Amino acid sequence: MLFELAIKTVRGLISVIACGPPGHIADVVEDWFTSGAADGLLIAGNILPRDLEVFVDRVVPILQQHGLFRTEYEASTLRGNLGLAEPGCNARNHRPPVLRQAMHPVAPPSTRRAAPVM
Repeated sequence: MLFELAIKTVRGLISVIACGPPGHIADVVEDWFTSGAADGLLIAGNILPRDLEVFVDRVVPILQQHGLFRTEYEASTLRGNLGLAEPGCNARNHRPPVLRQAMHPVAPPSTRRAAPVM
């Protein structure tokens, strides 16, 4: 039941459907992009996961040849690829003191006890 709901939801988001050989689909995407009708696309594969693999393996290379799909990323992080500034500090070392203590509890020196000798 959840799967059927997901399919109905995705189908409700789709306004144009393109199907056919990879070259035709790439041409349709290029037409949408160059005409200003779209600046991206939502790929909703039929039912089988194989549909996405076919798109990636056969359509994306054509789009890359036409300069419509990147061949590599400019930055090494998602933050960098989104054009966001890299944080100037290591987040691990800049947690609030309370959180730092909770993660690494250490008893103050005056309350530490020596290990019992057996």
